[in-house]
Amino acid sequence: QGVATVFIPSPLRDYSGGRDRVEVPGGSLRRVLEALDRECPGIGDELIVDDGIRPGIAVFVNDEMTSQGL
Repeated sequence: QGVATVFIPSPLRDYSGGRDRVEVPGGSLRRVLEALDRECPGIGDELIVDDGIRPGIAVFVNDEMTSQGL
């Protein structure tokens, strides 16, 4: 299990206390997003719908956009 740095876009920074980046543990996208929601309560509702990434949200892993699900 590594540490992921998550970039928080401007419209979602209210959840992160204004931070533009948050470091969270996680070895998979699902675990990273779960940890992010624990660190920034409520942000998960903006990112996840029906157990998948909300349409219109771009997810990048190692600077490459991914369409892989959770």
